Amino acid sequence: MLLRPAERRAVDASQFGKALFEDVGTHAKVTVDDETALRFVTVYACVSLIADSIAAMPCHAYRRDGDRRILAPRQPPWLNDVDSDPNPETDRFTLTHRLLTSLLLPGNAYLYLAGRDGGVPAELWNLHPRWVTPRRVDGRIVYTYRTPDGQESTFSRYSRALNPQGEVVHLKAFDNGGLRGLSPIDAAREAVGLGIAAEEYGARFFGQGAVPPGLLVVDNDPGPEQLKSMAEWFRTNYSGRARAHVPAVVRGARWEKISIDPEAAQFLETRKYQVAEIARLFRVPPHMVGDVERTTSWGAGVAEQNRMFFQVTLTPWVRRLEIALSSLLPPGEFVRLDPAGLLRGDIKARYDAYKVGRDGGWLSANDVRRLEDMEPIDGGDEYLRPMNTTPASAGEEHDEPETTPPA
Repeated sequence: MLLRPAERRAVDASQFGKALFEDVGTHAKVTVDDETALRFVTVYACVSLIADSIAAMPCHAYRRDGDRRILAPRQPPWLNDVDSDPNPETDRFTLTHRLLTSLLLPGNAYLYLAGRDGGVPAELWNLHPRWVTPRRVDGRIVYTYRTPDGQESTFSRYSRALNPQGEVVHLKAFDNGGLRGLSPIDAAREAVGLGIAAEEYGARFFGQGAVPPGLLVVDNDPGPEQLKSMAEWFRTNYSGRARAHVPAVVRGARWEKISIDPEAAQFLETRKYQVAEIARLFRVPPHMVGDVERTTSWGAGVAEQNRMFFQVTLTPWVRRLEIALSSLLPPGEFVRLDPAGLLRGDIKARYDAYKVGRDGGWLSANDVRRLEDMEPIDGGDEYLRPMNTTPASAGEEHDEPETTPPA
């Protein structure tokens, strides 16, 4: 069932930020769901890092022309960053970012395909994963989309081969064979709960001030009024930033400083460990979420770790998106996200890459200028040919050296 135009707004934008979550407890006595997990700073750092990195990549549709890959003559509006958007309320960066956050937290992402333009969806809308219920009806998967205000719609699953008129594309983070994908938060609920519990413990420890900095010890047994007067006199003379280091002189009493019990202070180590644990869950190098104290096996240097981050962490998510979006294009066309977009902030690395391509003969001056959004120049379409390389076949006719007969 297609949404009527008046109903389309309910699919996206204004309602995406809030959902109905089921409370799920842990042994740490902390409720862990998609919303509470995102409030844990390490989870937020990992999710936003992955989602931002992929959403920032340029994305284009291509067509196979023999052995060549060429830009598709007509780019779908939901891939065009210049003069169109996936839908009237969402740009492509936001659409991609929502897809990734849906995969990384609930473990499922849903795209609603609105209308068709020559067989290609005209608009793409995010469906909030917590408002979607998949089920089987007569052997086919259908999706019921129910919002908190009572609106309900039922959609069929899109498949280029089986159901090209379907309305919903379903992406799963971890497909265990069920109708829903497995959420990373579900797989590590206890680890996330322990991190949240340690964070809350630290906040209460310092916020409530349950452990005083020291004690005024008196040997006799003063009355309540005398104790109150002594405490007030001590605060007046020795509290505050201006008197923080003034030696205390107390008549009839002695000052004993209290230190934090080392066992009670172990929550600091717990918090550090949980940073590495959550980074491990999302396969993010610890240094990218602020953990720079430990050695890492991600690589010998930051550049190597960043390369591994792309290969091990980002590439699987990129391929999920490419496959899903490619299924929406005409046969023979496909979508590719360009990781080179991540080099925009590193001008030296970008120019070094251009130099390698230019000297190697597979980039022309105009190819480079096009990547930098510069106008082409006359003669810029010529490709260089390295002087120290020749085709392998060029030496076949000279296998046997020529000899000159004696005079």
